[in-house]
Amino acid sequence: MMFNGLTKFGLRHRSHEIDSIVLDDSHACIDTIQEAFTIKIPQTIPAYNELLALFEPDLEGQGQAKLEEIKNEEFDAFLPVPYWAWQDKQKEVISILVKHKEEKNIVFAWELVKEIIRDCQCIVSGSSIEILPYFNPIELFGSFYNAKHRIFMSATTNNDSFLSKD
Repeated sequence: MMFNGLTKFGLRHRSHEIDSIVLDDSHACIDTIQEAFTIKIPQTIPAYNELLALFEPDLEGQGQAKLEEIKNEEFDAFLPVPYWAWQDKQKEVISILVKHKEEKNIVFAWELVKEIIRDCQCIVSGSSIEILPYFNPIELFGSFYNAKHRIFMSATTNNDSFLSKD
């Protein structure tokens, strides 16, 4: 697969040079690319509890009841980590993620977001913690980004503006 942190096509300056690329079902690529940049940590692995404990006071300030629902593992309970708390605790977040970077839910996105953690948002829910950038640095996928020709195909797209804005 081209769009993940362990892509065989290479990342950054190690990307393979490709002249042309065809993306079939291109409407589905947006979600695939967003998932590539998202670290989704299920509550079943230790990193979840470590991050929850780190941000618990910040989450409590947003809503005690919602935080309790999250701690009770309610699927539809979620809170965003406040921007200022995320910025203040970068060092701790990175330490936790580095410690667990080989987990299957972290490993594929780690190479893509490790240098832009400060530019990410974090959502805590009763089932997982998601860390994702505000803007996907698609240029990391040099094979795609630098291709001379990118051909997007979709039988179901009635609005192709997503190809340029997303």
